[in-house]
Amino acid sequence: MDKTKRRKEDNRFFRKYDELILKHGFWNFDTFILKEMGFEIKKEKESNLLGIRKKAFRKFRKMTKQYDFASLPTMRKWFGISGYAKPSREIVYKICLQLGVGVEKAREYLTVGLGEISFQYADYKELIYLYGIENNLTCETCIHMIDEFETHRQFATEDNALSDKEIQEQYQEKKELEPGDFLKWMMMEQTSFVGYTRDVLDVLVQCRSEIVHYMRKEAKERLEDLLSETDYEEWIRNKNYDSLDQREILRRYIRIHQGGKYFKISQNMKDNILELSQIAYSEIESNSKLLSEIFSSNKTKEENIRRIGYMTSKRLSDLFNLAVQKERSMFVTYAYRYLLAKDEVENCPDWIRSEVVDYTREIPELENVKEAKEWLKHFLTEQKRRCIDVHRNDILPLIHYIAQHRYLEKIALKRREYNAASAKKVFVNLANDILEQCGMAALNKSYELDYMLLECFQKDEMYSYSEMLDMTSGRG
Repeated sequence: MDKTKRRKEDNRFFRKYDELILKHGFWNFDTFILKEMGFEIKKEKESNLLGIRKKAFRKFRKMTKQYDFASLPTMRKWFGISGYAKPSREIVYKICLQLGVGVEKAREYLTVGLGEISFQYADYKELIYLYGIENNLTCETCIHMIDEFETHRQFATEDNALSDKEIQEQYQEKKELEPGDFLKWMMMEQTSFVGYTRDVLDVLVQCRSEIVHYMRKEAKERLEDLLSETDYEEWIRNKNYDSLDQREILRRYIRIHQGGKYFKISQNMKDNILELSQIAYSEIESNSKLLSEIFSSNKTKEENIRRIGYMTSKRLSDLFNLAVQKERSMFVTYAYRYLLAKDEVENCPDWIRSEVVDYTREIPELENVKEAKEWLKHFLTEQKRRCIDVHRNDILPLIHYIAQHRYLEKIALKRREYNAASAKKVFVNLANDILEQCGMAALNKSYELDYMLLECFQKDEMYSYSEMLDMTSGRG
């Protein structure tokens, strides 16, 4: 596509995007909770919006019996008053308990309101809150049940732990038990409660593997093109480097040719060869920084990051290390609970001291119970930031990348031209299959990221996720 035509396509893209922004067309938690309180804002004038948001907030406070889920400024932001924020999953469960809603409405709060996974049966807190919703319990009762479980549970792992599906099936059989008996069942299966949905983590790992496959393939193709401009083929022809990996062979080639008279490698070509060889031939599945480079944009501003998500290397690292972070969090919670019943001057147990060595770079000197409790409490506060929840906005960019590359492979094999409708169909089908598998809401143009990803399939070409971020940077 020539640059003039590309600019016309970009402008059309921008206009449609700006029109939706002006109409308040994108769905978020504030629009969701406003609707739940009986207020619609799509057709309202800008001057009326703040008043509507305040009315909805007052109604919410009345319906939830003035329950302090968070500070007042934070709760106001859930309604889009003086800023914007989303409640945590745990707070959403508490909201549902205070509102007295049923299971399906609670599921809607999680999947539609937050844009996250439905009920995580392998998370003991969520299962207790779900049990509370099913049995019309109070927040206080559920919190007490969680305290009981954390106080009496043991910290161990077993090979025969229940799968997510098995926990769900057993829960359906046990959910009508009295609270005491329900907790006894949970204690019997305590090693099954890992704190996250394993099926969703499996999906993330599978997506990463396929993305890495495409990244390696592209890097090898670009590397071959780059080396074709050099005398590499002639140089390697008579060499016997069977014992060396490809990266080491390329490094030797560069060292020899950087000062060569016949063919000299420039600094720019050296950097490109080394970078492409690292991607093409190294084990990079755990390299979140490298993955983040195809899902980010240097032009993207902070407001876009907050609104539609941003696949930073830290976010990707936390996602793929979710199991480790959750296990650490549960161990620290267990250890802290254990120490609460001990005298503060007693020696810190060796099993606690030896376990936390792997948790931090600076090994703490936990001499007694008091020091251990202080350190564990501080670590747990910091650890909560690492134990993130998996959002639709985390999975969709990965699916988008895979769908586009699957489509490109398909038309290359069949020697067909790009077709926007066919390319979009591949993305929609794959996305909805995976989202259903993860217990998440299907694709919907009312969500901003969904809209942007669907609009990436333009008439003459496809935009990547990072290109889309570039185009929308600072807009809205």
